[in-house]
Amino acid sequence: MTSRTVISAFLLLAAWACTSRLSAQGQIAAQDQVFLKTGASYSGIIVEQKPGESIRLWRTAEADTLMFDMETIDRITKIVPLAPTAAPAPAAATITPLKTFNASPWKVALQAGTGGGDYPVATLGASVYRYFPRQRAWLGLGAQYIGDQSSIGTSSLPVFVHGSYELATPWKGRLATGVFAELGYSFNMDDRYFDDATQAVLQYGNGLHTYTGLRFRVNILRNAGIWADLGYLRHSSRLSFDDTGEKARVQSWNVFLLRGSIFF
Repeated sequence: MTSRTVISAFLLLAAWACTSRLSAQGQIAAQDQVFLKTGASYSGIIVEQKPGESIRLWRTAEADTLMFDMETIDRITKIVPLAPTAAPAPAAATITPLKTFNASPWKVALQAGTGGGDYPVATLGASVYRYFPRQRAWLGLGAQYIGDQSSIGTSSLPVFVHGSYELATPWKGRLATGVFAELGYSFNMDDRYFDDATQAVLQYGNGLHTYTGLRFRVNILRNAGIWADLGYLRHSSRLSFDDTGEKARVQSWNVFLLRGSIFF
């Protein structure tokens, strides 16, 4: 065995060991690309080179060696593979914390109020509400008695739908400030009265009921607390002549009303 053969074998063994080690570490070794003048190309690792004469190429995929004369080679390039990129870490799951207050969406409210304007009133009623926490909104249905505290106006019993929106909910939702509106049909309860303007006995009829303003909430317990409503109340009545039933006019009353509610 000649010294050239021993050196070649040693070089081949070293190239194989280097390739195996890089593969074991999950890396890809840089390789040489040999382009011949005939148009053919071969890739591998140059393990022996004789300047001006020849090179010996170890092909890692085929596990063999090829020797090329320098006069047959067009060019030799080095191929450096890109390092594999790590897979992106999965996005952390977003956890939405539970609402601290009013986790139960359905509420019953007992209401009482007082106010004045065209005439003094006192109110008493009850409502049922549904809470939508994502929209910070309340929808409800209720009825309340509006009692005339003088002989100027009329007592009525409106049935209404309620909608409110909470603009701010500080202190982890224990407090809230918002706006509300109620619209309903008012059943007027004072049957007849003598009207000075027409000098006739008029009969009260039914009319419309509206109540809008600001609403403030305080939760005493997680699912129970107090509402305070401050707003403008307007309701109307169709007035008819008692003897003929013919319409005389529509009478409206305007009142500023403060109403408190206990909800649970």
